[in-house]
Amino acid sequence: MESIAIKNLIIFTPNGFLRQEAFDSNPWQEHISGWDIEEMENLGFDVFGHGGLKNLRGMRSEIKYAPQFFWSRISYLSQRFKFQKSKSSYQLLCVKELIN
Repeated sequence: MESIAIKNLIIFTPNGFLRQEAFDSNPWQEHISGWDIEEMENLGFDVFGHGGLKNLRGMRSEIKYAPQFFWSRISYLSQRFKFQKSKSSYQLLCVKELIN
């Protein structure tokens, strides 16, 4: 990806491996690997937590608990506290500025 990117490389991925099978007749939706904060930082990315607390969400980012409206609000609110590097964030926003 770095060889074709111009200024920045941005990757948005689950935090660690998250099992997900193909869906919507799209085999490319299946997750076969996962990355964590340390791996992405070692590749030169600035990493930010995203998506709120990891333990509130499951496959395809669905809220795991009922009532979903309540827990989705909790997840949203927890996002504000999990934006910095956090092993407990559901997703990772990884940004790498490329030098041309």
